[in-house]
Parts: sequence; structure tokens; C-alpha cells
Amino acid sequence: IEQCKICSERKASVMYKPCGHLIACEGK
Repeated sequence: IEQCKICSERKASVMYKPCGHLIACEGK
């Protein structure tokens, strides 16, 4: 799993649809 592109502190866990990009965590 890649690192969050927004906060760079946690692992990315939010998948955007329909593109399937996984770039953000569930933080703030």
C-alpha cells in the first residue's frame, strides 16, 4: 500500500471510484 499523498504520514486507504486511485488516508 502506498503512502497517503495528502498527509504523507499514513498509508493510503481511501480508493476513488471509478478510477481506482488509492492516494488518501482516512484522516482529516
